[in-house]
Amino acid sequence: MLALLVVTSCGKNEATSVPASATTPPLILYSSLPETRVRAITMAYAESSGVAIEYMLDSQSVLIEKIVTKAHRPTADVLLISDVGELVAAVESDAFRPARTENIRKNIPAALRDPDDYWFGLATRAIAIVYDARSVDPETLTGYAALADEAWSERLCLLSSTAESSRTLVAFLMTVRGDREAELVVRRWRQNLARPVFSNGSDLLLAIESGDCEVGIVGSEAIAGLLSEQRAGHVALHWPSAADGGVLLNLTGAGVTRHAASPTKAVAFLEWLASTPGQQVLVDSAREYPANPRIEFAAPFDAWTEFDVSPVESVRLGYRLPEVARLVERARYR
Repeated sequence: MLALLVVTSCGKNEATSVPASATTPPLILYSSLPETRVRAITMAYAESSGVAIEYMLDSQSVLIEKIVTKAHRPTADVLLISDVGELVAAVESDAFRPARTENIRKNIPAALRDPDDYWFGLATRAIAIVYDARSVDPETLTGYAALADEAWSERLCLLSSTAESSRTLVAFLMTVRGDREAELVVRRWRQNLARPVFSNGSDLLLAIESGDCEVGIVGSEAIAGLLSEQRAGHVALHWPSAADGGVLLNLTGAGVTRHAASPTKAVAFLEWLASTPGQQVLVDSAREYPANPRIEFAAPFDAWTEFDVSPVESVRLGYRLPEVARLVERARYR
């Protein structure tokens, strides 16, 4: 008989919820995703498999440190986090072990997983250029770097350099243009700002809706959120073409931890997350694209599929984040 077992939290952002069996030890999940999303995922998997899951929530960096130092008990079997840079950081910190499974490989494209199978991308977010349809001619829009042009002076809004999409974007510029040219682009972006940088995509989109700025860069999940609330009726999307470098993606991904007590259960959980039932739960609980190409897109993402994905893979950009931090500091992009 399943019962809900609640364990006292050990940190300000930690929580544990387990549909637990008296005889079977639970799978331990560490995650940085919102609790509502983690709860939906873990409850669905427990119902499907009969395997109980205990989860801990905290920031990505804190969870990685706990895994590496084994500073918390129980230790994680699976780490599920958002942002390819943090997934790469987990690999470099020796937090993951390889999980070579054909069931995941056949469901997740190679571009969305670690080449050595340390982690697997399970959902994606696209980085879009957004603009005020009342004042901006979409024919004047090209790629992300073009927003550094003088024509966008006092018309541009950006997220903080600490935002996942901003770090991915700067890493992309460094990869395709070189460090010096990328820094010049970032400096010119800053000169073009109509408002100080925003901490979240919703506020940036509302600033465009209110006319405070005319163009910006933001993730698809933020756009989907405001559209569902019908609060951004004058905001339109532009997807950079292949000729302009294509559209960047960021990832939500997971891997089996180095010190996993139940690695077989952990692999089975990842296989489920990559399968049709798991993908459906994963994307229904948030505003992201499924990583499994066999899954149909839900609205509004079904209308946002006709774009060229950048040939620069997200995993490659993840390794540049330490350099990104130094560049944005030099460019005074906060």
